Amino acid sequence: MSTSTTSKVNKSRDGVLGPRSNGFNMAIIYGLLFVPLMVVMDKEITVDSLGIPALLLFLLVNGIELFIAKVRNKAVPQWMIVGSFVVTVLTAVSMAVVLH
Repeated sequence: MSTSTTSKVNKSRDGVLGPRSNGFNMAIIYGLLFVPLMVVMDKEITVDSLGIPALLLFLLVNGIELFIAKVRNKAVPQWMIVGSFVVTVLTAVSMAVVLH
């Protein structure tokens, strides 16, 4: 296999900007959970209620990931990924319930 073929395979799998971070994934998951919950509860969806918590989740998960994985030169542990998913789900549900 030539080097040009290898680089094309890696770019198509990881995307143009490289692999997605766990923080980005959690921000997307928050949006995917929050919007249907707000539609089902017949409440108003605003940019602030969608964007600010997603940004805070992104910063929180990336900050913890930087502290745990990058400082210790280790891979991201599975408990951190599962824990950040649980925090994301709880944030989406609590934001949908609290907003009126």
